[in-house]
Amino acid sequence: MKSNGFTYQKEDTVCVLETFEWDNVWHEHSTDPTLPRALLIGDSISCGYRAKVNRLLCGVAYADSFASSKSIDNPFLLESLRLFIAQMPRCDCILLNNGLHGWHLGTDAYKAHYENLLHTLRAAHPKIPISPVLTTPICAEKHRRRLHERNQAVCERNAAVCALAKDLDMQILDLYTPFYRQYRLFSADGVHLTARGYQKAAALCAEFLKQKLL
Repeated sequence: MKSNGFTYQKEDTVCVLETFEWDNVWHEHSTDPTLPRALLIGDSISCGYRAKVNRLLCGVAYADSFASSKSIDNPFLLESLRLFIAQMPRCDCILLNNGLHGWHLGTDAYKAHYENLLHTLRAAHPKIPISPVLTTPICAEKHRRRLHERNQAVCERNAAVCALAKDLDMQILDLYTPFYRQYRLFSADGVHLTARGYQKAAALCAEFLKQKLL
């Protein structure tokens, strides 16, 4: 399954690496350190709304992006993030959206690695608000009125993220509920969003970031 050149692992795997691995990074107006700046950590979904978020934030803030197919237990994920953040002119807020890769992980293992990532980011950036983002639903590719069987894992992962956010006093950005209600209207292929869906996600992110940054 592809969307804008990004792959999604449909088959379950027992290893950290997927069939196709990719990173997509973006510094928005990298020479300007004056405006507040957010980091969107995610996957192909965040790639789809990053440019739209920047248009909605135009003149008031920037949104940089580190998106990857790397599973949350991939040992190179943290190192890649450290290198990317070190190159940012500034970082005032982090949104973490990581739930559509790493299907070799059960919910408990996913939660443990997610918690480690949150603690590592907070330790490295103690003054920066970090907000987990709930993963968007997955529906059947050919019957988009039905949720895919893998969506149960998405719900379990989102519940684990909500529990971690509560324990760590972090505010959540919910990108699950708004799309769950009418997902067949926003799904392009069961996983990725339509143009209308990405615009909706961007609007939710931009509004959330304005509250955090301004």
